[in-house]
Amino acid sequence: MKHIHLKLFFLSGFLLTGFTLHKYYVSVMEIHPNFKEHKLEIVLRTFPDDMETAMKEWQKKTHQKPAFETFVRSYIKEKIRFAINGKETDYNILGMMEQDEYLIILMEIPLPENEPLKQITIENRFLLDQFNEQKNIVHFLNGKDKKSFILNKRNRLLQLEL
Repeated sequence: MKHIHLKLFFLSGFLLTGFTLHKYYVSVMEIHPNFKEHKLEIVLRTFPDDMETAMKEWQKKTHQKPAFETFVRSYIKEKIRFAINGKETDYNILGMMEQDEYLIILMEIPLPENEPLKQITIENRFLLDQFNEQKNIVHFLNGKDKKSFILNKRNRLLQLEL
């Protein structure tokens, strides 16, 4: 009997310390230039529960209750900004869907037709107010060339020279 109590004691201690859930706070943005159609195609992946946390915090501050998709669209527009060749530019949110465990947001940025793409600047404050450990990974994929960057609370700005 004493032997069983010792096993249960060690097992419970192991379960309490060894199996605590570790939450990762990360978003991944992929940017694909489509020079033929003069646009940047962007896919943003995040976790829906992280967006729900942001929405709940926003609701507490504003006392408003927008639909989830409406909130996500306005939140992204507030927290992510782009500049092309040094000029701030607007972008379109084409849609969003949940797939597996991710919320996937599709966006595009029109590119100037008579000006080569030399520089992309991204200010990404996505979920940084909600989670101190938030990491926003950015992949720039141009054919076989791939450049990756990590943005966080201390480093929110990316300037990509092409």
